[in-house]
Amino acid sequence: MFDKNETIYSSSHLIGVPDIENNVKEITLLALLSEGGALKGLSNKEINEIKDIAIVWKYDSHSAFAQLDIIIEQIYNHETGEVYWEDEVYHDESWTQGDDLIVNSLLMFGELDKTIV
Repeated sequence: MFDKNETIYSSSHLIGVPDIENNVKEITLLALLSEGGALKGLSNKEINEIKDIAIVWKYDSHSAFAQLDIIIEQIYNHETGEVYWEDEVYHDESWTQGDDLIVNSLLMFGELDKTIV
């Protein structure tokens, strides 16, 4: 059964992130991935070439609020297929503050249930 969804954003799409001074600030999706550590190892040239970013997500079927709770599984370059972020819980890795920043910002401000290009 295919229960996964995909939302595609322009890399310059603005998204809210928590900010201590202003409560919320807007940065580009590309900047969010960079701040969250998802673009480590990429050169500035490679980062500047990223045009569209796809977010793979699904509704949490184990939640009492199954149509409200969303699980983000992967973030990748929609043009090249290069994966920038995967839910580390599925890979027995430790969850980082960068993971929190990326996921929480996308869940709170990303409107994943709408396709944005």
